Amino acid sequence: MEQIRMLLIDSPLLNIPAPEGYAVRPAVRDSVSDAAAWERACRILNDSIGTRMEFYKDMIGDPEVGWSNIYFICRKEDGMVCGTATAKIGPESSLHMVGMDEPFMGLGLSAPVCAAAVDRMTREGISRIKLLTDEFRIPAIRTYLKLGFRPWYFMDDMPGRWRGVFDDMGIPYDRYTAWNEAGTERIPV
Repeated sequence: MEQIRMLLIDSPLLNIPAPEGYAVRPAVRDSVSDAAAWERACRILNDSIGTRMEFYKDMIGDPEVGWSNIYFICRKEDGMVCGTATAKIGPESSLHMVGMDEPFMGLGLSAPVCAAAVDRMTREGISRIKLLTDEFRIPAIRTYLKLGFRPWYFMDDMPGRWRGVFDDMGIPYDRYTAWNEAGTERIPV
């Protein structure tokens, strides 16, 4: 089944600080330990995602990604990478490969690292940022809504699927708006 999508259009800089004891930083070019950290953080997304070979092929080898667009949130005390988010900059710029290592889930660490990636795109003058996610990723969707992303009804079944997502979150679905199929007009959810 097709993943659901969200859009963020004309975002101001988010500048969301990391919680006490954590810091957001960009990936270090050619760092073997950062490649391993990305692998750990993305393993939770899917069994086929998060291999070292995939990192070098699909992330570093992708001209829309590369080292300079990958961000990590780390523990200050020891530099341990907790999670990651990527700014994919190109014709369809997106918040890409958001992952959190399991021991750090639920600590409020996703918003700051996602905001760093979004801010990178905003500084580049990108006004339309998309993301793809799965309906069961409720904590991630809550984070994306807080950052200003809204549902995108790019297919006919999206209104019903999004209504189910809002029901699962316990949020009245009329509290938000969505983007129409073309992603050009805000409409009721």
